[in-house]
Amino acid sequence: MAFDGRGRYTIRDYAGKRPFASFLPGIAGPLGIPLWAFYVNRGQAIASFGVENKDNPIMEFEPANRAYQATPYTGFRTFLKLKHGPDVILYEPFAPWNVVDETRMYIGMNELEIQATSTAHSIRTEVLYFTLPGEPFAALVRQVTVTNVGDKRLTLEMLDGMPRVMPYGVDNRGLKEIGRTMEAWMAVLNLEEGVPFYRFQASAGDTAEVSEIQAGRFYLAFSDSGRLLAPFVDPVAVFGQNTALSAPDGFVAQPLADLSRRQQITAGRTPCGFFGASAVLEPGEGRIQYAIIGHAGNVEQIHGERARLAQPGYVQQKREEAKQIIDQLTAVVATQTDSHRLDAYTRQTFLDNVLRGGWPLLLGDEAEPTVYHIYSRKHGDLERDYNYFALAAEPYSQGNANYRDVNQNRRNDVLLRPQVDAFNILSFLGLIQADGYNPLVVEGSRFTLPAQRRAAVLALGERPEGLEPVLAQPFTLGQLLRAIADGEMGLKVRPEALVTEALSQAEQHFQAIPGEGYWIDHWTYNLDLIETYLAVYSEEPSYHSMGGYAAGQILQKAIIDADSTDPEAIKAAMDAMDMLTAYGHIKFDTSEEAHGLQIGHGMIYIQWQKDDAGNLAKQVVWPLEGKTAEPLYPKP
Repeated sequence: MAFDGRGRYTIRDYAGKRPFASFLPGIAGPLGIPLWAFYVNRGQAIASFGVENKDNPIMEFEPANRAYQATPYTGFRTFLKLKHGPDVILYEPFAPWNVVDETRMYIGMNELEIQATSTAHSIRTEVLYFTLPGEPFAALVRQVTVTNVGDKRLTLEMLDGMPRVMPYGVDNRGLKEIGRTMEAWMAVLNLEEGVPFYRFQASAGDTAEVSEIQAGRFYLAFSDSGRLLAPFVDPVAVFGQNTALSAPDGFVAQPLADLSRRQQITAGRTPCGFFGASAVLEPGEGRIQYAIIGHAGNVEQIHGERARLAQPGYVQQKREEAKQIIDQLTAVVATQTDSHRLDAYTRQTFLDNVLRGGWPLLLGDEAEPTVYHIYSRKHGDLERDYNYFALAAEPYSQGNANYRDVNQNRRNDVLLRPQVDAFNILSFLGLIQADGYNPLVVEGSRFTLPAQRRAAVLALGERPEGLEPVLAQPFTLGQLLRAIADGEMGLKVRPEALVTEALSQAEQHFQAIPGEGYWIDHWTYNLDLIETYLAVYSEEPSYHSMGGYAAGQILQKAIIDADSTDPEAIKAAMDAMDMLTAYGHIKFDTSEEAHGLQIGHGMIYIQWQKDDAGNLAKQVVWPLEGKTAEPLYPKP
């Protein structure tokens, strides 16, 4: 097992190994917008990516079995036309038919790089991927470096990009079942500005009303000098009539300069995204082509950011930022041993746990912070294509995840961050229903803010009237900040200050969705939460707190049985109640003399007695079946 200088795991001849699928973590920092990206050890690795879920792909989501086959064709491609005197040779690095290439894959915790070296063509090609951190939009960054490793000058033309780009507006079902029909709505805009913007021309649903679509996918590509590269979005321009995508017949047939003057069809077909450049490379010299591919709320957002983004220095800065985010996140479990593999394994497995259970932020009041988990999501990798994963496309991003997955991966929260206190215990035990079942999926936290407590939060916005409707509904922190940004409402303070004020006024709700019911290991993980809490605080929940918890269970069961919140209906349901709670057996007397008296749960009698060491200890003396000691009576 080998690691390179950046601590990345290295695989030689990766395409010759047994197929595997994995993913970039999709972590963009607390205020960034995450993007999901899956890769395989075939072709140029990235098999699919997009925002939020598989219904919002930029590169179509495919399950593992198809991704292993299709990625060399429908994933990223690099075409090089090499000029040797009067002859022109087409070379495609990473293609499975180039068996002479020496390939490597470098897997980092928040990046992926592949490398192919062709001695026959004297070229080394390196492709680096990472997701863009700390920006108000989600994007994948791709950096392609082509180096002359021979001893002679190389003249070449390069075309690099995606054979298929999924415009915003089509979902996974539409692509799989009626993809041809969906092409009628597809369009590419903004070519004249050099940054293609892919979206549907209008909503495609079978509804009476048609809505306009503003959001879309963008593809920004530039050279190592910061010059924007000319886009090719018409697949016929690149591939000609080769619909198998086996070779770029259009690119081969004419020089790049002539190809760039060709009229492109930008609607009514599935578009591509390629960008070309020409170069003359001396021995040892290389050229770098950068691309940022993502999703924006409107094309104006990208226009405003284009000059800042199209800079090589910006890409390098963001690469280091992405690495630092993961380094800081995993530093809490970092080890320093004589085994580099153990140190790397410790950080990586902890990162995997965070991607299931989330990482607890402590926000708001320092004395009594609000616990807010970010980064969690379902394990929706290509091998488990049945899972519907979701990464909220917003700051402080939360995702959906199964109760058991989140629960088991939060068992050490309180050990790593003691300020989490009993949050997880209250959250997960609070989701157990009165009938013994619990939700299948948890969705993180939402907040509600009563009208009489909104003034302090509204005062921090430059346009309070725009912020009022957001606060009137249950909201996440990310939804609050996105609404401000998308509505251009403006803030008088930093976003963190707004969050602090909102949390001081709002009530937190841990959200969940009922599902298939109870898995036996759920209760095991709940006990683990309690045990780790006691390891830090050495304080068991009191008898009275358990009684309060049971009261909530009783009310919930009564509402469910009555199928109503009417007080009289609830009373009738409680009269008929006979249930087991965490507090014990519950049943109520319905006689006229003692109506409402709890008769299902017998009281436990405790007596303080000296133990073998002479110390006073509580002993249960009644009921007989639960006693821990004989009663001392009369007391000596």
